[in-house]
Amino acid sequence: MDMRMRRFALACLLAGALFLAGCSGANTHPEQTAQTEKDLVCGMKVDPKTAPSSTYQGKKYYFCCLEDKAEFDRDPAKYVKAN
Repeated sequence: MDMRMRRFALACLLAGALFLAGCSGANTHPEQTAQTEKDLVCGMKVDPKTAPSSTYQGKKYYFCCLEDKAEFDRDPAKYVKAN
């Protein structure tokens, strides 16, 4: 593999790791809190004190990361109906 291909592969791995870290870093230990909420997009348990949130039809929903919040905001009815 030539040097350009190695750099490209490394850049792809780094980008993937950063994406995954962004989605999991907002809520590191929800089991340590008394109250958790379910992220309707991915199903993770999240701490409502620190999690990003959106309000839909007067109810507040919480998410593990900003990417899940954005996904929910695009079509909240899809996620509320499914759960």
